[in-house]
Amino acid sequence: MTLFHTKGKVAYNFTLFKEMPEFNALYQLLNVKTKTLYSEKFSIHVIDLSRIDLATEEDLHYGIDRWAKLFKTKTWEDLRMITKNNETMQKAADSLYQLNSDAVARQCAQSRADAAYWETIKNNKLRYLEEANSQLTQTIDQQASRIAELEAALAKQNK
Repeated sequence: MTLFHTKGKVAYNFTLFKEMPEFNALYQLLNVKTKTLYSEKFSIHVIDLSRIDLATEEDLHYGIDRWAKLFKTKTWEDLRMITKNNETMQKAADSLYQLNSDAVARQCAQSRADAAYWETIKNNKLRYLEEANSQLTQTIDQQASRIAELEAALAKQNK
């Protein structure tokens, strides 16, 4: 199995099981001490998408290689070509398309939420500035009134 981990723009490619590369591997739980199989009913199939070339006749017969190719596609056109003539794969491709379309819808919803957030911030700031302006205007009016009183008192004294 090949996994990709990206940090920034660099992709690191590594294989989990280097000893025996397989396209389709079957793993089961085993008691290490007694070498007893846990259950034949529980198993894990691992498909190495980077080793489709190692697909067996059985893998080809069941179309596992086609499913692997489906998950490796990079374009919607390639996806349509792989799923052609297979209703189940077409449904899977439609689901992938819907999930990706939902990503666009989620991005739009996130943009709307961001716009609403910044609108709220702007409105709160505007409200704060209007209140501060009102208080300053009131203070100025009080000081202008006091100045007028003092000027009147000074004019009275100078007569």
